[in-house]
Amino acid sequence: MKNKKYVLNFCLLSLSIIVSLILVETVYRFTHWESYKNFLAFQEKLDKALQEEITFHEGDSTLGWHPRPGNYSISPYDGKSDSNNIQVTILEDGTRFTGNESSGGSFEHYFLFIGGSYTQGYAISDHETFVYKLQTEFPSSKFINLGAAGYGTYQSFLNLNRYLQSHPTIKDNFTVFYCFISDHEYRNVAAPSYLRSLNRFGSRGFASLPYCELNDIGNLIQFAPISNNVLLYKISEYSQVFKLFCNLYQDKKGAYRVLEKRKVTFELINRINKLAKNDYGGDFVFVNLFSDENDRNEYKLLLGTNKITYLDCVDQRIFDEEMKVPNEGHPNGRMNSIWAEHLSGYIKSFE
Repeated sequence: MKNKKYVLNFCLLSLSIIVSLILVETVYRFTHWESYKNFLAFQEKLDKALQEEITFHEGDSTLGWHPRPGNYSISPYDGKSDSNNIQVTILEDGTRFTGNESSGGSFEHYFLFIGGSYTQGYAISDHETFVYKLQTEFPSSKFINLGAAGYGTYQSFLNLNRYLQSHPTIKDNFTVFYCFISDHEYRNVAAPSYLRSLNRFGSRGFASLPYCELNDIGNLIQFAPISNNVLLYKISEYSQVFKLFCNLYQDKKGAYRVLEKRKVTFELINRINKLAKNDYGGDFVFVNLFSDENDRNEYKLLLGTNKITYLDCVDQRIFDEEMKVPNEGHPNGRMNSIWAEHLSGYIKSFE
């Protein structure tokens, strides 16, 4: 009899919780109907776009993901039939084609570019990327585009290390340009908001994310790739209240990592500098493509203290619509031409 009472109480409690959640969900949707309706429309549009999208990244046990070799012809994002398809060429070593595929011969200097989607040239054709434009301007040198969509400083560091290990012939005759945007700080520490974004765009091949933390004495700890809980993410697509509580829990759990993002990023920059200069006899340049004024000043001061070359390529024209890929948002070929102009002056010093 006692057991039956416990079972009945448990069932009543469970039913009460379920009914309460349904009620809260209903009230939330009703009171936020306009924003929820817009959210559903956005989700539907994004889902359709992702289903039709050609992906050129695949999972990687160390990097999380990497560009997959191949030639890709992608429909233009503006949806216009008279627009040319976007041509993306990923070479066998995972780098993006810059107009000079030759790995043999003699080059005056090697310029290696690491970074995320702005460096890779996401949503634009090979010839529109700033690395391609620089290769065209300086044909006697070799320009190598190691950028990959979604990468932060840590993945860029791992990718560079892998490339240098497999290409010993460029030792002592290269310069690494790390192309920074402020979002990299959040990627380096696996910020919960970024992990949720990777879940949303998982169909692009963004499988999991390696990240870093600082221990109690300030030393960098490196972690293998992790992913957000896919099951929780799928459930949250159907319940806004569940999604809200999940996000709050994840944000609180990862808050300490986010607070360390600047220190972690700076330590990673130092490691890239040491990898290029001390381990392989090359040079290193920090390139700021996009960040606010306060970040620019702080990085310039910190890097100057550590005698790391800082190039400021931040240009406010990046906010202009004519500098973006229509219906997509990444910098277009015109914006890449501006970055190429910024970088060209420094590269001429090698001639």
